[in-house]
Amino acid sequence: MRIKGTRLSVVNNGDLRLFNDISFSFSMGELTVVATDSTQKATTFSMLASGRLRKYQGTLSIVSSEGKKRPNFFLDASIDKSTLSVVPSESKKHQSLFDLHKIRSMTAVVFTPIIDEPDEFLKAWQIISEEFTFAGKNSSRQYALDYLEQEISEDIGNPKLVRIKDLDSIDRIKIFTKLAAARPGVKFIFITMPERYGGLPNRWFKEIQAVQTENNSVILITTKIVAKLLKRPYYDLDNGMKLCSKIKSKSGT
Repeated sequence: MRIKGTRLSVVNNGDLRLFNDISFSFSMGELTVVATDSTQKATTFSMLASGRLRKYQGTLSIVSSEGKKRPNFFLDASIDKSTLSVVPSESKKHQSLFDLHKIRSMTAVVFTPIIDEPDEFLKAWQIISEEFTFAGKNSSRQYALDYLEQEISEDIGNPKLVRIKDLDSIDRIKIFTKLAAARPGVKFIFITMPERYGGLPNRWFKEIQAVQTENNSVILITTKIVAKLLKRPYYDLDNGMKLCSKIKSKSGT
């Protein structure tokens, strides 16, 4: 199974073109790195590829392992030329919104600015309890506290008092990435710019690698500097999703 985007374009505020005819394919069993120097582009791409953006031009679809496509989102939509965004035709509007709900149910977004960014002063166990509710697990305070104590790497005091802001950057990335991957039905996990919480990229990237399995697809959206530090091929979102597979050495060769 894979998410496939074809000739997708997004225009913000009617005049700022964020993406122009970009295409991508994210398959199960893979960890993909997408890089951009723009936080706005990173956020918008995360929302677009995960089915959380309603206005765009192009098609977004789920392709099964047999090669059959599920309904193309907004394939039959009409284009508002004044904004270059897509407006579903009345006859297809209900179906289009249903399809977007379908793809959202198969995706999770982690650390997407504003969209998935819990209040820094909330108790960590409260957010964990909420995630357990989504996953259909025991969401009691004690169960959440036990999980928190199990996952943190250092003693940060009474777990009942630990706020989101108190978590070590590596622990924060590990905990919330694992919780997102555990949500029922989630197959595609979009992680947006976790480097803003600090920590060495090579350290927190190991936690992201740990949640990627043959039964899901993990997409890391990060800056180009971090992508290069990780020494992995990445898709350049600022350059039409061009694949950058050659990592230069210090000598420039």
